Amino acid sequence: MGGERNDFRIVLDAGHGGEDGGTTGTGILEKVLTLDMTWKVARRLEASGWRVEMTRERDETVPLWQRVQQSNYYPNSLFVSIHVNADGRSARSHGIETFYTRPKEESARAMVAKRFGLEAAYLDSRSEEFAQVTQDALVAATGARDRGIESRAYLVTRQTAAPSILIECGFLSNPEEAKKLATRAYRDRLVEGIVAGVEAFASRTLADPGRGLQGRSEGS
Repeated sequence: MGGERNDFRIVLDAGHGGEDGGTTGTGILEKVLTLDMTWKVARRLEASGWRVEMTRERDETVPLWQRVQQSNYYPNSLFVSIHVNADGRSARSHGIETFYTRPKEESARAMVAKRFGLEAAYLDSRSEEFAQVTQDALVAATGARDRGIESRAYLVTRQTAAPSILIECGFLSNPEEAKKLATRAYRDRLVEGIVAGVEAFASRTLADPGRGLQGRSEGS
């Protein structure tokens, strides 16, 4: 593993857990699927030499603030939250979508400004690019409907200083998609897409840590 990677972390967040089962479909809880996929993503990334942290490694309740805190402990990192979707209005909804937050909360923005020596009004498109790269890789790996990327004010993406995304891997509320999500083979394709997207963006970040940041340095 190259020296550049020694202080770089990929923080993986398996959605829900413990008392919070998430959504359900065909008798399967979201928290079970997310943990299964997150472990597989972690093993694949570690096998390629990346250093990985998981916000939960078992079926346990982990507060959202604690997941954020774990990510923010590493100034040089990426944050990936893995979920499965549901639509209470229509059983026809299907496909994959990836969320990011722009702009993030001031506390997160202040951490980035301090690290890179930026003025308070800087622009940060890193999470948006991360979301698009990963969304494209997921759609290519699975052939699922591309529902695109969107900015949403999810706590784990708006309070994390690192480039951060939340992936919705499909709809358990859709009977056909739920059947696919219940199979190991399809989840492995989702894992393949997540890994491809994360590795692609992580490599860009290592090559140019300030990529996607625009704003004058202090004192310039």
